Amino acid sequence: MIPKIDSLSEISNYYSNPETVCSSVATILRRLSLTKALEVGKGFQRNGRSVSLLYMLIIIRLLKGNNSIHSLWKNNFFNFIESGKNGFYRFLLRPQTDWRRVLSYVSVKYRQTVGQNSISKPKTEACFIVDDTVIEKTGLKIEGISKVFDHISDTFLLGFKMLVLGYNDGISTQACDFSLHRENSKNNWGLNKRELKKHRQGIHDKKDPDQKRLNELDITKLESTLLMLKRAIRNNFKASYLLADSWFSTIEFMKEIKIISKNSINYLGVGRKDGARYHIKGVGWTPRQIIERYSRRSKRKNKKYNCEFFYSKCVIHDCPVKLIFIKNINGKEWSFLITTDMNINFEKAYELYHVRWTIEVLFKECKQYFKLGKCQSEHFNAQIADCTIALITHTLVSLENRFSNYETLGGLFVDIGDQLSLMTLWQRIMNLIVKIMKAISILISEPIFELMRRLIINNHGELKNLFNLIKTEFRLETKNTEKSQLLAVNLIVN
Repeated sequence: MIPKIDSLSEISNYYSNPETVCSSVATILRRLSLTKALEVGKGFQRNGRSVSLLYMLIIIRLLKGNNSIHSLWKNNFFNFIESGKNGFYRFLLRPQTDWRRVLSYVSVKYRQTVGQNSISKPKTEACFIVDDTVIEKTGLKIEGISKVFDHISDTFLLGFKMLVLGYNDGISTQACDFSLHRENSKNNWGLNKRELKKHRQGIHDKKDPDQKRLNELDITKLESTLLMLKRAIRNNFKASYLLADSWFSTIEFMKEIKIISKNSINYLGVGRKDGARYHIKGVGWTPRQIIERYSRRSKRKNKKYNCEFFYSKCVIHDCPVKLIFIKNINGKEWSFLITTDMNINFEKAYELYHVRWTIEVLFKECKQYFKLGKCQSEHFNAQIADCTIALITHTLVSLENRFSNYETLGGLFVDIGDQLSLMTLWQRIMNLIVKIMKAISILISEPIFELMRRLIINNHGELKNLFNLIKTEFRLETKNTEKSQLLAVNLIVN
């Protein structure tokens, strides 16, 4: 009944070719206008470097391997940025940046771009998806850290619980909001006295966005989900369902969703086999009692999905719900979906709930490709910034993946043109350097090859590798012309 995560992956096939990804960075950044996103989130610094820093952080996420800002800086990857590597760290720590508004702007822009250009027919109705994942950490000094329960390993791990509200438009899933949470509040967050002493206690201004995010640590995930849903509806996200696992399947939560959405959004999730009593014709039954009483006489077969099912319409705490019981043909145990949509049929509910697994794919891809959770900074705002940038990068690559797979007719013709003159990001940079060298040679009235020779001599060979690359670029550009001049440069370099 549960599909393999690999079969739902949106990014893996596209990301397996890093050259294609890097060559598309400029396009996807331009499509979503990240400059405007930083204006909305008050992310601009006085020195005006914040946009370029954000772009570089996104490019770091696009690079394969576990490259950190520090390791890339040691390899002179960002020498052309005057602020140094500390500029990146200051950018991440800036308390005035409203990272929620930045992510919200990007998600809205994504939806608008897809809506204006997409010609693909949605496979299912649009829906919200909510789920959480463990963000594991190693540092006890990290602000707001706690021991959180991981249901996969069935142990408590040091870190945060990251709650994400996703939006699926019937084709792909994007993250439109998230919050970080800690657990074990009654037990000192699961830390002993020695560990608590190492805990960082930051000083925050109540007016800054980072203080609001810090306050979210201790609210329940159900409360946080409702707040995120309100913001999404305010941003004109339109959906018919909210999908979730059994942890969220409480009647109070379902009622609140109906109130917030003014009855436009129905809940659909896995039900709990607990002692809750669902009233059928005035009589209360537990899920297990409903299975024993109605499964034999009401069950039907579905050949498409090779399973058996039956319905049960009931009321619990004055809230009408529909229970859809499902069992594989060769299986023994019945499981059930619970929904507030009283008219939904089995196949639609089954297909819709499969969409919920796309958020698990999102978690997997963000952790595997975009280093979600790898930040070990002690500052809580850096943790928020790091998670936001990982989710934005996933959104950007998802968008490029959709259009590079010919979702639009325009995308098809653009891709054909790109195949004729494909240039990597590094080739574009080299092309720019060549143009700058030409402009300098004209300004100082000196032949370009003489200028290169003097620069090599004056820098004691430090520019040797760079000019080898420039020489290669000139070969591609000039082909058979100026062969004698290139030979002269060759002799100097070697």
